[in-house]
Formats: sequence, C-alpha cells, structure tokens
Amino acid sequence: MNDDDGASEIGVRSDNAMPQTSLADGQIEERIQVDRKRLEAMITGEPLYGSDKHLPSAEDFFLKVKFLRKFFF
Repeated sequence: MNDDDGASEIGVRSDNAMPQTSLADGQIEERIQVDRKRLEAMITGEPLYGSDKHLPSAEDFFLKVKFLRKFFF
C-alpha cells in the first residue's frame, strides 16, 4: 500500500509481511497493525491529537482496504 490509498494516513504497516493464520475451513486470516491513536481519531471523527488533520472515517478506510484487497491478492 502507498500514500495514495490512505493506508499510511492511519499508520498501517507499509511492508508486505502480513501475519497469516490458516483456519480449519481452509480460509486464511491476515492481520494488520494500525496506530491506535489514529484509529481512535477515525472512529470518533476528531482530528489527530495536536493537529487539524482529519482522517477518513474508519468505515470508509476499511471499505477501501476491502476494495484494494481484490487487486493485490
């Protein structure tokens, strides 16, 4: 992911090493790391602490992740 997709705005890891767990039903669970303070700002709609910068809503961000996931994996 890069700056254009909004992931770096909330502190998501930029490398491609996403921890994976194989589930019993054959699906794979992946985890991402997110900066807690940035996620809180997205959920509450408040600007980042000490800044006037507003982030996308948590719902918008995760919809974008779901959309982008189709193209990268």
